[in-house]
Amino acid sequence: RELILHKKFPGKMDIDREHLAGGGGRWLQADFLLHNQWDDDNAAKFPQTAAILKQIYDEYAKDLPDAIFQMSTMTKGTKVRPHCGSGNHKARLHLALYIPTGVGIKIANDTSCWANGKVLPVDDSYVHSVWNDSNEPRTVLIVDVWKAGLTENDKEKVKQYFSGRDRHLMSSSNQIAGGGEAANK
Repeated sequence: RELILHKKFPGKMDIDREHLAGGGGRWLQADFLLHNQWDDDNAAKFPQTAAILKQIYDEYAKDLPDAIFQMSTMTKGTKVRPHCGSGNHKARLHLALYIPTGVGIKIANDTSCWANGKVLPVDDSYVHSVWNDSNEPRTVLIVDVWKAGLTENDKEKVKQYFSGRDRHLMSSSNQIAGGGEAANK
């Protein structure tokens, strides 16, 4: 209830996805959870919501490598370019908090829309795009959980994959920043 009362999220909207947003609008995100780290500032602004999200995390998303729990607001005129998530190991849930007329989401070949106060499951492993053709912001709470039906063994394999991927990305990033092997000779 404390979130639904706000058309605009008064927490830190510190992530601006300009590289994906077009059409003159902005796609803003405020994290409660990112990379298994809780944002204490946003949690303090919404203690009831944070408490519920922590229960959801403990029960359904514990150690999900790329889980996010975040507020996502698209300003009027935003068109988010087609993109996809990191895999099909998670279920992404959108809780619609403020949905004006003129917004929508296309996932693969299916077009859908949110309904205020309802959850829209989004399989973000498929290419999807989002738009806000209204004159008001669209706000949803995004929650990632482990996809139903995964065994503990499946989850371990996913965690191992992401752990290896992250180590590789860090190594590549360090080589680029440091000039690679040749720069160290």
